[in-house]
Amino acid sequence: MKLGLKILLPLLGLTCVILFSFLYILHDLQIQEASILKDLGRIEELNSLNNRLVQVQNFSDSSLLSYRFTQNVQYLNDINDAQIERAQILDKMSPLSIEPQRREWIRRYIDERKPSDAVRGDFIAAVVSQNSNDITRNFEKWKVLNQTIQAALTDLDQYNVNSIYTSVNKVKDIRTDVSRIIFIIIFLLLLCTTFIYAFIQHSVVAPLQKIGKTADEVIKGHLHQRVEYSSRDEIGTLASTFNLMTTQLSKSYENLEEKVKTRTKELTESEKKLAVIVDNLAEGLVVVDVNGKFTHFNKAAEEMLGVGLLQSSPEEWSKIYSVYRVDKVTPFPTDELPLVRGMHGEST
Repeated sequence: MKLGLKILLPLLGLTCVILFSFLYILHDLQIQEASILKDLGRIEELNSLNNRLVQVQNFSDSSLLSYRFTQNVQYLNDINDAQIERAQILDKMSPLSIEPQRREWIRRYIDERKPSDAVRGDFIAAVVSQNSNDITRNFEKWKVLNQTIQAALTDLDQYNVNSIYTSVNKVKDIRTDVSRIIFIIIFLLLLCTTFIYAFIQHSVVAPLQKIGKTADEVIKGHLHQRVEYSSRDEIGTLASTFNLMTTQLSKSYENLEEKVKTRTKELTESEKKLAVIVDNLAEGLVVVDVNGKFTHFNKAAEEMLGVGLLQSSPEEWSKIYSVYRVDKVTPFPTDELPLVRGMHGEST
């Protein structure tokens, strides 16, 4: 459990920090982008209204010039319609113009529009009266004022263009920031992954490898090997248990070796005693193993047979030890010898 917490808590902590930071920054950037896009829509609408205002202004100016040379009343009606539409456009632009500078330019346009409208009225009256001096004088005044109005409209149009350009650049900057943040998050995740990998390698894999190598040495019989450890987590408990097991195994092996030595000594002494007893029996005693090899041949047997222990095949025993039938001439058949029958598990 300790080891699991040592690995899990840093991982969860780093992951949560990175995740919440990413969500917070991404949410903030999304809010900023939504606000800028909304503002961009407002500016684009203002720009469209401003373009229409320029068209209406140009239409009104061209109608006035046409009226000068034709005195067609229809042009006056067009001028009045343009004036009404201009007022409607300004009414629409007013709530959308939240910037102080834009409001100032609109106010400047309206203020400069008033004397221009007054001079335009004088100019129309001069055209109606056919007073050439008044026509020329009022027309020149109107041109000067109209140039100022056109300059105000141009400034307002340029301000709209700059505002759109600024908003677009802000959106680009935000998206660049998002890309940069994603890159930083990926880098941090890679860094966290590397840290966690190094931590697991140092805290888990390396100790387990030490335990594995020590276990291989113990399997080879090097029971003095021990695992060195300093941690108190599950790995440390495993290493401690392994060392305790190896110590107990070493003690058991030492006890077993001592018991084997003791039993071997006891068995050797028993064999010696048995050999002494067998050698001193009054009766002759000959013992063979299943392969026909003599294992015991006491002195009484040697005296009875006249020949001592000679390792030979069972087929030669009758000849070597002078074992004959009752006639004392015919050698005793090998398969009927008591030792041979005993070797085959037959009762003699």
